[in-house]
Amino acid sequence: MVRHTIYVWAAAVTLAWGSEQCYAGVWTLEPTFSASAEYATNPLLNDAPDSGSAVIANLGLTTHWDDGAVQLSATPQVRLGEATGSSPIGSNAYYVAALGDVRRERSEWSASYKWADDSSALREPQSGTLVRTNIRERTADAALKWVKSITERTQTTVAVNGQSLDYAASANTGLISYQYGTATADVSRDVSERTQVRVAAVLSRYQLPGSSYREDNTGLQVGVSGRMSPIWSYKLSLGTSRLSASTTTTRPSGANYAATLDHAGSLVSWSAGLTRSVQPSGFGVLVDALEANATARWQATERSSYFVVGRRVQTTSLFSIFTLGARTYESVTVGTFVRATEVWDVNAQVNWQRLSANATPFELPAVGRGFELVVSVARRFGRAKLM
Repeated sequence: MVRHTIYVWAAAVTLAWGSEQCYAGVWTLEPTFSASAEYATNPLLNDAPDSGSAVIANLGLTTHWDDGAVQLSATPQVRLGEATGSSPIGSNAYYVAALGDVRRERSEWSASYKWADDSSALREPQSGTLVRTNIRERTADAALKWVKSITERTQTTVAVNGQSLDYAASANTGLISYQYGTATADVSRDVSERTQVRVAAVLSRYQLPGSSYREDNTGLQVGVSGRMSPIWSYKLSLGTSRLSASTTTTRPSGANYAATLDHAGSLVSWSAGLTRSVQPSGFGVLVDALEANATARWQATERSSYFVVGRRVQTTSLFSIFTLGARTYESVTVGTFVRATEVWDVNAQVNWQRLSANATPFELPAVGRGFELVVSVARRFGRAKLM
């Protein structure tokens, strides 16, 4: 973790030094702290439940630089847990994140880097892998984006993203470390004050470290987004994908799409979305991920709110030569947020989860479900000006 922190700061200092307005900026420091107590009836979502509980503390420190044209930030964070038995929800985790943004009159450069050393039990139910294992995993994500305004209504964006994920002891679980990169180029235009259209080309590559095997994906997307009223907005996109693998001449193709509808009322807000996309997985293949989600929030008072979040993800292999069965993850979360004092926040939530999977070479078909109860407190410190 120390090595990655040094890399982050080296990149931040280099970018800041290259700015002609470097010395006019402001350095700030902001610590973060939260603590939680968690109980799960089936944390790994196995068909034979094994409950567990944990007490967790999250500590972080964000340094931020801002001179108007250049913004830089770096955040190391640690998650410390003490669990009963071998419960995975008490796993320790370590994170580093860095962001950089340089704005000019008609263009903007941004870069980000994230590194994590955590547990698959904490991360994978939220990704395309959908596993019921608890092993250490390390991820590194880097992204670079350039936005250029061509006219007052037209702009182009070029983005490159790279991800590396390494599973520890993967031979015992069937999980496979992988690298995944994407490149996107798009042009968007404001056709009216409320409507924007977008056309994009997407390239991606999925490969396994130490192996010649790879999967490539090329596609085109068109989209439209807009605001129907001050509280109603929408986004729609439709595209095609064409895939290829180094070990087969099969080139499957299909449609990918995304649709979201948002309502932002003063007291009640909600959003709903449906997405189909190609995602990397820890099974050595790209997967077709179909996701539906919905969120609703009620602002009961100035200091308290209630929320409900529902999510369903189904993944299948894109190449028929691989024996990866369909996997489905479902969750419903109900909770409340309270601003207890000027500096303390309290959050309580109950989460129901279900994971079902067909047979694979490494596991039998199974269905696991369980509940999680989480109560947490967070301290807001605010930013302290350094110079």
